[in-house]
Amino acid sequence: MTSATPELHDRVLDLAARWRLARIKAQLTWAENDAATSFHTKSQEGASNPGAIKEMQRYQEMLAFSEPTSVQGAVEALNVVLEILAHRAIYPDQDTLSDGPILEILRGVRDAIEFVDGDTPCRPL
Repeated sequence: MTSATPELHDRVLDLAARWRLARIKAQLTWAENDAATSFHTKSQEGASNPGAIKEMQRYQEMLAFSEPTSVQGAVEALNVVLEILAHRAIYPDQDTLSDGPILEILRGVRDAIEFVDGDTPCRPL
């Protein structure tokens, strides 16, 4: 049985998932390189995955201009911001993953949750 109203799809959920997948691809490349170089079997050349990094940055930019339409979408956007900030704290010299449109994503989340009833509890009481 189908619903009378179409289900809303939050684009931010899709973008966050695709960003996370691109990030994992980049991290896998780095981990493989770390393993290879620790045994001196491979040079540092090819230590990055530029395709995955460009893909991740593209999704970050799209997230910067997207406003969540669900609470779950807002949470996922915040998770992306937390991952960017965590990487910046752990690896301050690597700007590849720590540079991102953090403020723009946060503004989108703020603008989206501005319409949520302020009396609605965040957790069951």
